[in-house]
Amino acid sequence: MIRIYHRQSPITIRLMTLTLSVLIFMGGLLLFGAFIYGQSAVNKTYDQLMRGATSQIAEAIYIENNRPILEIPSSAFELLGFAEGDHVFYNVVDNKGNSLAGYNDFLSEFHSGEFRYSNGKYRNFKIRLVTYGKSVFEDSYVGEIGIIIGQTTEAREALAREITVKSFYALGILGIFVVSLIFISISITMRPLRSLEIELQSRDPLDFTPIKTVLPREMSAFQNNINQFLFRLKRRIDSMQKIIADSTHQIRTPIAAIRAQAELSVNYENKSELKENKLRIAKQARELSRLSEQLLAQALVTHRADIVEMGNIDLRRVVIDAEKKLNASRLWSKKQWKINLSETECNIKGDHFSLCEAVKNLLTNALEYGKSPVLITVLPNKIIVADQGSGFNTDLEPKGYGRGLQIVREVMSLHNGKLEFENEKDKFAAILQF
Repeated sequence: MIRIYHRQSPITIRLMTLTLSVLIFMGGLLLFGAFIYGQSAVNKTYDQLMRGATSQIAEAIYIENNRPILEIPSSAFELLGFAEGDHVFYNVVDNKGNSLAGYNDFLSEFHSGEFRYSNGKYRNFKIRLVTYGKSVFEDSYVGEIGIIIGQTTEAREALAREITVKSFYALGILGIFVVSLIFISISITMRPLRSLEIELQSRDPLDFTPIKTVLPREMSAFQNNINQFLFRLKRRIDSMQKIIADSTHQIRTPIAAIRAQAELSVNYENKSELKENKLRIAKQARELSRLSEQLLAQALVTHRADIVEMGNIDLRRVVIDAEKKLNASRLWSKKQWKINLSETECNIKGDHFSLCEAVKNLLTNALEYGKSPVLITVLPNKIIVADQGSGFNTDLEPKGYGRGLQIVREVMSLHNGKLEFENEKDKFAAILQF
């Protein structure tokens, strides 16, 4: 027993690969979102500390002798000290641009009553800036005092990285858990398919019984299609085996008869006896030819039963084409039959070739075993082939009728129709009822 398989990657691996790809993509998006959120949260937290320090410095400014005086509170720098390792730069300028405290060259634009945040560079340090303008209307001093504070970003970036790394670890653990659950779910889901694979691999090539593996409801159509295919395959193989067996048996008899008559002809000296023997050989040859045609037609009809798509056909055209085929054999005179066609269309869904074979076999049987003239009548959903003979007992069909009627029955079964007979005095009719 030879088994040939086209190996492909298992569907479980393909599903897992697709799932992992989606999870990696989604994990990347979440990690990127965590990074952006971490930076935003860190900036917001440290900006609040810088704002608090700026507010404390602004509150410590007062006017004395028409001059702004500043005593920077230590608590302001304690707030900024929460960012360990960072450098802090500041400058406080009066309304004339003079520096009251801090770095003289540390300047930036400020606006009255507004906290403004920005990123910049100072002395080769990346810094975060906050500016604030305090309006002063006291004694003879009127104007704005600007407060500028800058802080390096090492602590911010370190905290943002820490948040991102922890998010990565959390997503990794969650991802492993989700992948494990998905793998278990896929394995459980694919278990019926694995059972089906085992059943099909262990099945004998000649075993056409239905598949017994219980599959999920979503795969019931798939299972039904396989079982229907097995049924059709078994039916076709059984039909072909029966045709082969019948052919072997039925062809052997006329061949043996022809051979025997031919051997006898060698010893005949009397011309009349030789002529009679030649006629017998010719008759057996015609019988063999007809039998061969019927066997081939039956094999073709059986083959077409499961592969031909039914089309719209007119029964009148079927009878006309069947008559042409019979005419081409030149075994009977056209005067021996008559066709009566309906004036209205006789359309049905069917296979034109198979129906032609059925009508030709009925007409051949009527001409061979009935009595001329034969009348073929076509009506809507009905074809009647009638001769003037006494017919036969339909329960005991004679040998000559058997093969032809078997073809007709197969054709009518294909078309969900019936083969019926009417036997009256001096009239016998075979009816194809659709």
